[in-house]
Amino acid sequence: MSNPLSGRINRVIDLDAGERPAIIGDQMHWWVMNDAGNAHEQTGTLPLGIEVHASAFAFDLPGPLRYTTFYRYRVLHRGSAQIDSAYVGIWQDADLGNSTDDYAGSDTTLGLIYTYNGRETDERGYGAAPPAVGIDFVSGGVKRSGTSHPLSGAVISFDDSGPLGDPRSGEEYFNYVRSRWRSGQPLTEGGQGNDPGATPARFSFPGDPVVGEFWSETNADGAGDKTPPSDRRVTVGSGPTILQPGDRLDVVVAVVWARGRSNLDSVTELKQADRLVQSFVDSGFRSAVEAIDVPEITTMSSDGAVTLSWSNPDGSNNYNEQYAAVAPWLGVMYSFEGYEVLRFSSDQDSVGSIVATYDIANGIQAVVEPGEDGVDVVVANGTDSGTAYEHRVGGLDNYRSYHFGVRVYAVQDSLSPKVIRSDVARVRVEPAPSLDEADGSAILSAIGIVPNPYMAASNYEQAGGPSEARFVNVPAGSVVTVFTLSGTRVRVLRKEDDRPVMPWDLTNDSGRRLASGMYLVHVSVPDVGQTVIKFALATPAY
Repeated sequence: MSNPLSGRINRVIDLDAGERPAIIGDQMHWWVMNDAGNAHEQTGTLPLGIEVHASAFAFDLPGPLRYTTFYRYRVLHRGSAQIDSAYVGIWQDADLGNSTDDYAGSDTTLGLIYTYNGRETDERGYGAAPPAVGIDFVSGGVKRSGTSHPLSGAVISFDDSGPLGDPRSGEEYFNYVRSRWRSGQPLTEGGQGNDPGATPARFSFPGDPVVGEFWSETNADGAGDKTPPSDRRVTVGSGPTILQPGDRLDVVVAVVWARGRSNLDSVTELKQADRLVQSFVDSGFRSAVEAIDVPEITTMSSDGAVTLSWSNPDGSNNYNEQYAAVAPWLGVMYSFEGYEVLRFSSDQDSVGSIVATYDIANGIQAVVEPGEDGVDVVVANGTDSGTAYEHRVGGLDNYRSYHFGVRVYAVQDSLSPKVIRSDVARVRVEPAPSLDEADGSAILSAIGIVPNPYMAASNYEQAGGPSEARFVNVPAGSVVTVFTLSGTRVRVLRKEDDRPVMPWDLTNDSGRRLASGMYLVHVSVPDVGQTVIKFALATPAY
């Protein structure tokens, strides 16, 4: 017989090169089991050549998935003989809080087998309103044919030693996954499911206990009589199928947990949670809706203020505010609701605080979800002000850096999470006065001439080039007049453009070089005022 491992590669995953193990969920554990080693002391059976690759994984997601764990069993037939009637079975002893006061049931429409509390209060465990927990074969099939094999049956047993108790041998395990008791007697409808004269059944207690439907533990005989609560064990079977040598059978099992307002309401919540979990699995464990595209943002600075403007460009999935997406595992539609403007304390601040919300005037304002401690949490706070595309922030210091951002949010009002958001479009801005806004005295005081004093040459002059001084911060349209100390006008210059400097070749209106001495420079700025600057000039002797 060939080595089944001969085609495998034994090497270390190169993480630096980007290789990653095939991990499902946010945390995952993996192990291997087989029936070829050691003695089968409990079952007394011979090895079949079965190898099982098991994975346990979970997702850090809100809602029911926060309390759900998944188990994938990959059953590999390594033996040489065909298996005519193969079943996959799961046995569970939930011990829900106090193990002696439990009930159990089946929901054949969901494929869910569950345990819940037989009393309103779990006295030595959860207390009031105890939860419910269930097992669901959420997917499965034989690799060779791709055929799916749903649950074939489920038996709920009552103790660990009697005829309705735990299986002890291979034959008894085989009986349980085929909806038979330890002795081989078929499961029957009504009571505890062991009346030889009653109708054979595949599932124990498939009736709805919340409404007291027959056959359930809250109406075991059709007359409304309850069974006594006690320890419950559940065996779930899926099959039969034929396994040829080399075949692979994949099964994914979900263990779902939910807590309602009472022991029976927990059953209702559990079934709703199981529907969502099944939708999540059917979506291929796709945990997120389509992300909302980030808006584009621009800024305009002014005196002590900034104005943020944003838009959704053509090609954005929120163009014309038309974002709409289905949550694959919730089965609900998120739709555009509004914009949130945030302010951050620094570049390192990744949270920020919301300073304004502009949302659709549709009656949706505060969106509330229950928190983990049972206290309601506001997850969005609209104003019904109508959408806007601009926000002004005043009272800021000029020339100081500030950090702002804008994001889009969408809502749905059915299930958690009710709100999703885009990433934040962030900007860094510095308020500064424009020329029109600035105080006149500030404009005038900024005007100057460099170098001052002028000593034989300036840093602006190239070797052998003309002598030159420069007027700085002179607004366009200004008139610059140079006088001697006695008041004689020697040069008039006009600033015709917005360039930051205006050169002067140190000559008078006739083009002659000025002599060394002290001069007065008068600058007149239209609609602002005028200023006078003293200028010292020392020219070389020629």
